[in-house]
Amino acid sequence: MHRLSFPRLVGLGLAVLLAGGALSAARKPVTLEAVAEAMPPAAGRVLWAPDGSAYATQARGKLTLHRLNPKSETILADLKELEGKAITVKKGGPFEWENRRVTEQPLQWSADGRTMLVLAGGDLFLIDVAQKQTKQLTATGFAERDPKFSPDSKFVSYRQEHDLYTLSIASGKITRLTTDGSP
Repeated sequence: MHRLSFPRLVGLGLAVLLAGGALSAARKPVTLEAVAEAMPPAAGRVLWAPDGSAYATQARGKLTLHRLNPKSETILADLKELEGKAITVKKGGPFEWENRRVTEQPLQWSADGRTMLVLAGGDLFLIDVAQKQTKQLTATGFAERDPKFSPDSKFVSYRQEHDLYTLSIASGKITRLTTDGSP
């Protein structure tokens, strides 16, 4: 009979625990979030289309569309070019405050997956995915912050300095919703 030393017994126990952990990890369901986490770091920011048929990556200064069936890859926009079109943003004073717990989404799909909203250089841009055309929605000396599509994707809301605005995508009309925002 072979006797195991204490260090070998501990090593064997650890191996069994690790193997059991790996087996239970292998049983996790496959989700879009899990796939996005498994992407290599070079892929950059990944954002899935609403219908799951494609995803967009934001890496190396390019916005790229990756279709799954048939598999294809298309550059939608050069983000450096968009930043160059944006109006230079006026810098705030020494105490410009920003809520660090709120994560701003610089890239968003519309509900129907036909367009994407891009925040670049402080201005907003709309990209028609099928046509690969870009339209600049705002061109101001202030940074548009925390942009969001409306549920029907006909409007965009955003914050400029301390007030809220909406923008009609069809007409380009901007409506200021508040006038009493303060730091």
